[in-house]
Amino acid sequence: MNSHPVPGSEEHSAQERAATTERYYFAQCLKDETMAEAIAAAVQGGRGPIVHYNGAFHSDFGAGVGERVRRRLPGKRVVIVSVLPVQDIDTIAPTPEDVTRADYLVYTVR
Repeated sequence: MNSHPVPGSEEHSAQERAATTERYYFAQCLKDETMAEAIAAAVQGGRGPIVHYNGAFHSDFGAGVGERVRRRLPGKRVVIVSVLPVQDIDTIAPTPEDVTRADYLVYTVR
């Protein structure tokens, strides 16, 4: 999260930049909780199966929305699909990190 540009941050102290990063992280957590709550409500309301799209940050590695949905819906099947752009579809070689990224990987050509 430290890599997100904050206009004027170069003028702030390290402590102020750390506080900004922490607030940004908590804002992302709030988004994840809100998305998970909506998904759980839809499932509990009988509107399933649910397909939810979000940025990779919000679900890769079983964190974020996926983890929060699992917490709200114990015993329900939650599947994470991650889309990964590649230069050449014919030379795909998943890295050890990619294998842990999601339940399913979908590769797309840039």
